[in-house]
Amino acid sequence: MNQVETSSNSNYNALQVVFRQQNWHGFTQQAMWTWSHSIDDASDGQEFVPNAAQPQDSTNARGNRGSSNFDTRHRFVWSLTYNFPKWEAAGRFGEGWQISSILTLMSGHPFNLNYFFDGDYDGSGSFYGRPDLIGPLRYNHSDPFNFLDLSAFRVPCTLQDRDVDDRPDGIVDTSTGEDIFCAPGSRHFGTLGRNALMGPDYRNLDLSIVKTTQITEQVSIQFRADFFNITNHPNFANPYMPIFFAPAAPNGIDPASGVSLGSYPILATSDVGLGNPILAGGGPRSIQFALKLIF
Repeated sequence: MNQVETSSNSNYNALQVVFRQQNWHGFTQQAMWTWSHSIDDASDGQEFVPNAAQPQDSTNARGNRGSSNFDTRHRFVWSLTYNFPKWEAAGRFGEGWQISSILTLMSGHPFNLNYFFDGDYDGSGSFYGRPDLIGPLRYNHSDPFNFLDLSAFRVPCTLQDRDVDDRPDGIVDTSTGEDIFCAPGSRHFGTLGRNALMGPDYRNLDLSIVKTTQITEQVSIQFRADFFNITNHPNFANPYMPIFFAPAAPNGIDPASGVSLGSYPILATSDVGLGNPILAGGGPRSIQFALKLIF
């Protein structure tokens, strides 16, 4: 029997700093930094969605307490506009020039690893429990194809000898095709905390160059060139996002120890990844030109 409750607890604390400068020698700028932490035991109202609403242990909902799915520890945004002084010698070409930019820096969002119907290792019957954390977390931000070392994670039970019986908690040994399953009494809830892992951060710089030419007292023409992600910095997606399933053993497990094999890859940028965008854009450098008649 399943009972669904709309009961949870959350809190949010933040330090917000804003600096504004208005029209100083042609400069207008604003810099904002938010240092925050959002904590809850459910980040969404959808039932049976792990990490968002469904606890790992339904008898201990408070044990699901951790960083919110949308938690962003640091966010810095700096916008700058500069109006160039008029260059009299160049006539109309030497007036109306402006440059502006927006720099956005954000820390990553938390995520989980789950055994998405790979096996009922914790004995809960939910089939998306979390693994045991047995080693230090090692990220490789310079190589998204090997973003997270999976050797720090192990199934939350003691694996038994091979058996040919087909059991729902079995793990298939690819070398023999036989099943491996948990020893009686060894299954437990994984020690990896909810949202204990951190996805890649986000960095983006947009730039605009604008030239406004006055035609008459009430009519002007504006040409602008906009450069989005001008540095062409790759912003990779969070692993499957926290509300979906990031598999704890995408490359299989060691049949003797139950330790996950290989590394967890990130194969999409944040503009096209599953469940994204959430941090913001993420596409490659994009350039657009526009001509506007202002009257």
